Amino acid sequence: MQFYLIYSWLLRASRSCFTVPLCVLAFAAAAANPAFAQTISVGDVAIVEGDAGTTSAQFAVTLSSASANSISVQVGTADGTATAGSDYVAQSVGLTFLPGATTATINVPVNGDTISEPDETFTLNLSNPVNVTIADGQGVGTILNDDAAPPTAPNLTATVLAGATVTVPLTPGATGGPFSAATIVSSLPVEGGVSTIVGAPNYALQFDATPVFEGVVVVNYTLTGPGGVSDPATVTVTVQARPDPSTDPDVRGLLTAQAQAAQQFAQSQMDNINRRMAALHDESCRQFLANTVQLSGPDADGGTERLSTPQLNELCDDGAQKLGLSMWTSGSVDVGSTHRAGEAGRDSIAYNLTAGVDYRFSQRFVGGISLGYSTDSSDIGTNGTTSDGEAISAAIYGSFMATPSFFVDALIGYGSFDFNSRRFDTSSGAFGSGDRDGDQFYASLTAGYDTQLRAWKLTPFARLSGSSSILNGFSETGAGEYSLAYGRQQVDSFGGSLGFAASTDLALEVGTLTPRLRLEYMHEFEGDSSVDIRYADLPEGLIYNVQTQAFAQNQVTLGLGADLHLNNGMRLGLDYTGNFGFEDSRRHGVRASVGGQF
Repeated sequence: MQFYLIYSWLLRASRSCFTVPLCVLAFAAAAANPAFAQTISVGDVAIVEGDAGTTSAQFAVTLSSASANSISVQVGTADGTATAGSDYVAQSVGLTFLPGATTATINVPVNGDTISEPDETFTLNLSNPVNVTIADGQGVGTILNDDAAPPTAPNLTATVLAGATVTVPLTPGATGGPFSAATIVSSLPVEGGVSTIVGAPNYALQFDATPVFEGVVVVNYTLTGPGGVSDPATVTVTVQARPDPSTDPDVRGLLTAQAQAAQQFAQSQMDNINRRMAALHDESCRQFLANTVQLSGPDADGGTERLSTPQLNELCDDGAQKLGLSMWTSGSVDVGSTHRAGEAGRDSIAYNLTAGVDYRFSQRFVGGISLGYSTDSSDIGTNGTTSDGEAISAAIYGSFMATPSFFVDALIGYGSFDFNSRRFDTSSGAFGSGDRDGDQFYASLTAGYDTQLRAWKLTPFARLSGSSSILNGFSETGAGEYSLAYGRQQVDSFGGSLGFAASTDLALEVGTLTPRLRLEYMHEFEGDSSVDIRYADLPEGLIYNVQTQAFAQNQVTLGLGADLHLNNGMRLGLDYTGNFGFEDSRRHGVRASVGGQF
């Protein structure tokens, strides 16, 4: 380059002289003002690209000083991180400075776009200088990105029970907001559930799982922000199947306990009324606060002698005095236990009270009405599941002596009840609580024969009894997604009994004591029931069925008790009843009764 400059300088000097003196002067002038002593430079430039069209990047090309001669240079662009054609328009031109000029501008068109990308560069290069020295021959053009970066969407996970709904926020952890849209690209498999975008601008995925699906659902989605649309991200939803509640021991134990309690409400009232009718068979006279008790035993001739205590035969000669009203009450406390495979055991205590008024229409027939109240408190299993119920009822009854020894007793009644339950849920550890009500009809028919064996009265008997109870459906609360809804439950009970009773009368100073014994075998022909259940938050979900079990199909009842007939006409009774089922169930009851006439 130095050689070239010296050569150019000498050539110009030689062209300006024709004689030696002139040449000396020319060389002196050229030395005083040489053209190659001037330099040329190009500056850097930065420009915002824009969103469309082109914008000029203006490079300034300058001379260090003015020249008396024309100066030229070749100008051309070269790629850096920017690419000619897509990012800018390539240039290759010659640039000439006329004498006296010191600046020039080179325009490079920059293409606008809406793609977010890093800042990019290209260069403008000077070459082939004429009459000038290149001092800075490269200018850097920087294309400044003015587009927002595209959003990034996070990959997320969630877990939900079958048939339930889960909401997954999509914007926390995402970049490139604020967001103007969220879009579901796919949700597979489609049978797993329904995916929905909710909650602009803080978008979330709402996933409603299918009640019958179990497995994994992958939801692909995108977010839209100022920088465009994100790449698809995923929400992986694990759908867990809900446990089958029909196999839960506490569920089965609760339903069985309430079915048995409904049966027991009816049976306890029938027991109280039947005991009252049994006491009517030997009634000889009715009078205010007079309780006539018949004593029986062998006479001197080997026959049977009957004696009334107190002696009121003369008072009852008037037939009207043998008729009339009588009021009575009877109550019992029954403690029971049932333990069967596949369900939580039941330990219960029940209180039963019956009060009635009856009227003797003739020596052969007594009819009456009664009101009853019963409660049941059952502990089911060992996790705290409980059921508490109460019932009220009314009944009519009648006792008919077809002959002095053969009798027929009948009753029919109606009752209503309600239960309050608290069930332990084994899946969540929470308790589901609920209330249900219902009503029932019950009836009993007994036929027997009174006979005398020395001082003992023996009464073989046969009995048919039954009840039909409707337990209305209800839904639990408190156990969240594990709360259950129970359908209507019908419990029909029908059984037959064969047994005998024995009693004798012992005269005391205060009245008469009548100890008694009863032994009875009962076969339950019908008593099981069926109830549909489902999860309370899934009205259209799977329906499960539970078969409840009645009391033991075959039972033996042992009864021991005594009545004390006081001389003032009052009657006090106390009984123990043991009920022993052949299928791991048993009940023990203590019964007290009070009677009087008016």
